[in-house]
This record gives sequence, C-alpha cells and structure tokens, in this order.
Amino acid sequence: PPVLATALILNAAASPVMSSPAFARLMGLNAELVVVVLAATTLLLPLTLAPVALWLLRQGAAIDPADYALRTGLYLALPLAAAFLFRRLAGVRRIAARDAEIQGLIVVVLLVFAVAVMDGVTVRLAGEWRLMLLFLIAATAHNLGFQLLTGWVFRPLGRHSAMSLGLAAGYRNMALVVAVTGGVAPDLLLYLAVAQVPIYVLPFLTRPLIRRLAAQTP
Repeated sequence: PPVLATALILNAAASPVMSSPAFARLMGLNAELVVVVLAATTLLLPLTLAPVALWLLRQGAAIDPADYALRTGLYLALPLAAAFLFRRLAGVRRIAARDAEIQGLIVVVLLVFAVAVMDGVTVRLAGEWRLMLLFLIAATAHNLGFQLLTGWVFRPLGRHSAMSLGLAAGYRNMALVVAVTGGVAPDLLLYLAVAQVPIYVLPFLTRPLIRRLAAQTP
C-alpha cells in the first residue's frame, strides 16, 4: 500500500527513541555513545525533516510550512527547556547517581505511550490482520536492517561502538516525526502503533546474541 512507503520514510527520518540508552545498557553496549547520538540527531531534526516535509507536499499532503516550523520548534524547545530545568534543580551528581532509575522511568513512560497508541488496533485486527502483519514485518525489517547497515558502516570503530550506533539507528522515534509533520492518516497511525511491537520486543529477543557479540574481540 502507498502508505507503507510514507511510513518507512517517516520512520527513517526519525531520531532514536528516548529509551535507546536504556536498551543499550540492557544489552551491554555503550549507552553514553547512544545518548550523544540521540541528542545530536534530535537537534538536527529541523534539517532532516525539511526534505521529508517537501516530499509529503509533493505527494499531496496538507502541510502548512508555518505550522510545520512551529511544531518542530516546540517539540525541540520544550524537552530541552525541561531537561535544563531538571538538571538545574536536581544537580549533575544526583542525576548521575540515579541514571539507571531515570532510564527505567523513561522506558515505563514510553510503554504507557505504546499502550495509548495501540488503542483501537484490536478493533482493526479482525478485519485487517493481513495489513497489520505486513506493517509488523516491515517495521521489524526496518529496525533490524538499519541496525545491520549502520553496524557494518561503522565497523572500523570497533564492534562495540558499531553495534551501539546500530542500535541507535534501529530504534526510531517515529511518533515524534508523525506529530511534527501532522501525518495523521488512519493507516499511518496503524503503522505507528504496530511499529511499537518490535521496539519493545526485539531488545529482549536479540539481547543474548548482542551481548555475546559485543563481549567478543573483533
């Protein structure tokens, strides 16, 4: 279906999910490197989403450039302001001491988001299970494909760093891109909901293999 191409492009344009550092720590990878990638790619969203917005306009999507710019600014400025305020109030040492708890809280928050996004999916499951299966396969392939490709590209940095960067590339925050671009087509939201499944299932399925590979000498 045409919406699948749009969904995959929006997914590819997204920055890593906020829980990616927690996933990296769970798998024994470099969580600090993933945090750097997460921060950098999030700040670069205005540049990475601009061509996506132009492409959507050419596809006939109703995107208001002014509204797009405002959405992008808000979705970047508000979290940064909240993070700065939290750091000022809590202090760097206290945050560092509670890093594991903070990452766990982020995962819980995203799980709550995933449950909210999945609302209505069961209603469509009975009549459109083939479409949902296609979306699930596509989202899983997108995740694993970007992990493998990115890990291969950055293999000169060493296996541990390459796999960490691959993880950041695979687990994408598509919800942010959909919110910024205003892409709210029903099938697009269905893909977004189904795409949450590999985000929360793959870390536990791939953890034994990734931890084993990361511990080996290249």
